[in-house]
Amino acid sequence: MQRRRGPPLPSQANSGAIGVPVGKVAQAPTGSGRRLGMARRPPAALVWAFVGYLALEYLRPPMLQAVKLQLLFILALPLFWVQSKERPWSRNLTLQTCFILAGLLMLPFAHNNYVVYLDARFMFGFLVTAIATTWLLAYRREFRRVVWIWVAIMCFQAFWAITHNGRGYGTYLGDENDLALACDMAFPFAFVGFQTLRGPRRWICGFAAVLLVCGVVASFSRGGFLGLAASGSYCVLSGRHRIRSIALGCAAAGIFYLAIPSDYKSEIESIREFDSGTGENRLFLWATAVNIWLDYPILGAGPLNSAYLMSEYTPAPTESGLFSGRQYTERIWAMRALHSIYFQVLAERGLVGCVLFGWLAVGHYAGLRRLRRELAASRPRQPALAREVHLYGLGLEAAMAGFLVAGAFLSMPTYPYFWFFSALAVALERAIRREGSRPNVTQGARPAA
Repeated sequence: MQRRRGPPLPSQANSGAIGVPVGKVAQAPTGSGRRLGMARRPPAALVWAFVGYLALEYLRPPMLQAVKLQLLFILALPLFWVQSKERPWSRNLTLQTCFILAGLLMLPFAHNNYVVYLDARFMFGFLVTAIATTWLLAYRREFRRVVWIWVAIMCFQAFWAITHNGRGYGTYLGDENDLALACDMAFPFAFVGFQTLRGPRRWICGFAAVLLVCGVVASFSRGGFLGLAASGSYCVLSGRHRIRSIALGCAAAGIFYLAIPSDYKSEIESIREFDSGTGENRLFLWATAVNIWLDYPILGAGPLNSAYLMSEYTPAPTESGLFSGRQYTERIWAMRALHSIYFQVLAERGLVGCVLFGWLAVGHYAGLRRLRRELAASRPRQPALAREVHLYGLGLEAAMAGFLVAGAFLSMPTYPYFWFFSALAVALERAIRREGSRPNVTQGARPAA
């Protein structure tokens, strides 16, 4: 008998197509150790506390920054989780935990031990957020609510950037690159929502998509532009009605090109220049990262330690003339960001960190595509549920594509998006499969935004 990865989807449960009798509670996905159908919803107050945590984390009002209210949630959530009857776990959380522990192994050997400890604190907060996401949002209503609240926060940040020279509100998204990346990852939900939803919600999503694009333009971030292009292209090429989507995407790209200011066009066109200016600087930093990795191939030099070792591993000028300028031969390069998540993970976490990071990224897409494929097959019985999985599944895939492309030019291992969105993918799959374990599933329910 073929092994199932989780409980049957709603149409499968009702039709008995995979051999689960109607009305019987199916087992949870591998690794959760609980029955989804009999699970009790977490307290609503805890879900709203999570919403408040996300709002404080991504807005960080200056008047509340010194209080650090987010720390209360980080410390309290594990206590509630341990006391809960349902303590879901997943491969995602296992890989994230291993990523943290692998970094901590370098604590006694790293050049700067304190920043390794600081990185572990950051990553522990991301792990707690992932636990909260896969636990509290494993229900369709809670999942939808939190996703759209997060998108609304990013729309506010985009509006703030438009009116404040490309900088976001608060201390967290005050940098233009950080603001652009956040808008990149919110854009797919608004774009796919415009294609999928109906009525006023459709036009709200359309307005949000335009606002987020304007936020990226206002930031003048080249990495942000690449992330936006990647997430938008993924939505167009992987969505339904591909021909119509491509035509719409081409029209939107044409309008975008005609509407953006000329100085922004010049900034974007400079991406192709790798033999001078900031392009050459990036190549110099990436070559430095490779040199560091060659000395620390397995576990890397330690989290956040590349900045302290940079001056010892700078590359020599090449025969073609690269890195021959005075800024490379006479300047002491230290305390600089590597401007690439991939080279930073390689230098600071070695092959072990690269494998764990890549495994998480592949698992993100594998789980979502499996879920979308199964729901597409059940569309005649569950069209509304299939549309909802298409909206959020494609949104999560496209958002991660934007992150991974922009990450080639931005240092982002300690950014929360990768860990938060990979946990959202687990929560979505659990929420949808939970429907398959309920004996009476309402057929054809209208998807909510």
